Amino acid sequence: MAGYRRGTGRPLAAVLRAERRNRVLTTRLAQATTPQQQVSVACDYLRGVLARIHPGEASRVAGEVVRLVVGAAREAEQADINRRKKELSNHDHSYAA
Repeated sequence: MAGYRRGTGRPLAAVLRAERRNRVLTTRLAQATTPQQQVSVACDYLRGVLARIHPGEASRVAGEVVRLVVGAAREAEQADINRRKKELSNHDHSYAA
């Protein structure tokens, strides 16, 4: 036997699985209470998607995501460094008065 056969007008099993994964993603994101947990949930979802799609498409998406994530991380880190420098500068000037 070729496997489960869907009836006419019923969605493909792949569509049903994707809908279920999206519901799980939505629930897990709602339960995430920190930015780190949110990123972890999103990365878990992405890893699953990358495992299921065509390798060429997975490579393209992975490259795009890596550039985006690394760029965002570098921007956030630089913003934090600038904030700390400003706080230190303000702190130093308070002693000069």
